[in-house]
Amino acid sequence: MKKDISKHKSPLIADDSGNNVCYQDTLDRVAAILQLLTELDSSEEWSPKAKTGHYWVLLILIDSVNFVSDALANEK
Repeated sequence: MKKDISKHKSPLIADDSGNNVCYQDTLDRVAAILQLLTELDSSEEWSPKAKTGHYWVLLILIDSVNFVSDALANEK
């Protein structure tokens, strides 16, 4: 069963402009957010809302990378 990857709602997923540019843009956005996450000080206790937000950001990043992976796999 093929996934429909043409209508993705994540703001991290770049608009499809062809020639794999959207995939590179998406990966660049993911990399930028991962860089920001490395700046967080996790040595201090986070509030429950901060922990939940961090969890959801990680899920969005995973989803974005999976989107690119699936799209590239479907191009073969």
